[in-house]
Parts: sequence; C-alpha cells; structure tokens
Amino acid sequence: MDAILEAIARASGRPAELAEARGLGGGCIGDARRLSLRDGRTFFVKQQPGAPPDQLQREAEGLRALRAADVLRVPEVVAVAREFIVLEHIETSSRRPPGFSRAFGAALAELHASTSAARFGFAHDNYLGATPQPNGELDDWVEFFGRRRIGYQLGLARERG
Repeated sequence: MDAILEAIARASGRPAELAEARGLGGGCIGDARRLSLRDGRTFFVKQQPGAPPDQLQREAEGLRALRAADVLRVPEVVAVAREFIVLEHIETSSRRPPGFSRAFGAALAELHASTSAARFGFAHDNYLGATPQPNGELDDWVEFFGRRRIGYQLGLARERG
C-alpha cells in the first residue's frame, strides 16, 4: 500500500495519508479497492501482482484515449505501475435516471463515430483480462472483429483444448 500512496502523492503533489481501504467486488485477475484518504480524496485502485510488465500501462493508455474523446465519463488515470493502477474514483449507483440507457447508448455510438481513423484497431495491443489481445489495424470492421476478437479467442481456445 505504501507504493500506491507514494504514487498518489507524487501525481497530486500532496501527501496521501490512508484513512480506509475498502475492497470492491468484481474482477477475477486482480484486487479492486476504494481508497479514502484523510483529506477526503477517494481513488479506485486495482492491484494485479504478477501482471505482465505492460498490462496495466496498456489499460491506462486505453482509458486515456477514451477520456480524450470527451464523450463518456471515463475516470482519470492518476498513477500506473507494473502491479497497480490508480484511477479517479467515480461513485456508482444501482438507480439510473429516466432515459439513462438511451443516453448511454447514444454516447457510446458517438464515441465510436468520433474517431478520425479510417481503419479499425488501436495503436498497440492490450489485454482482455490476462489474455493478450491483438489490435493491429484493418480496413474493415467485420474483418477486424472476426480476426482480432472472435477469431483470435477461438484460436486460443483450440490451442488450449
């Protein structure tokens, strides 16, 4: 926990003194926690001991790209290291305001339409959980989805029996 608090302090330029670390549900390859600091700030932290060296860095780059599109509410990346990522904590709720699903769907469509790229893919490969996920660009979305998503996962399933 000391390394995480030091990373928060470096990134924010303010001391980071832990008040509470509360475990959160979800995830199967890491540990998710909500950190509350004594000064009232809160953060979402995902720890993944033994993660591939670039896994959380790739996740951070993807989140930054989504946030830069400025279409959906995406948490800010505060700090990233080999075995943890610290994000802005966004409170969630099981209650959705009227029209939420429609507005979210429209925003998601806008996000996908906001790219200026004529090709499909991403600047680098990343991960689906702990599984490497290729993102090499292709000209056609159906081909990209078939080869880089479904086809790749089916190939891994075949290899692993």
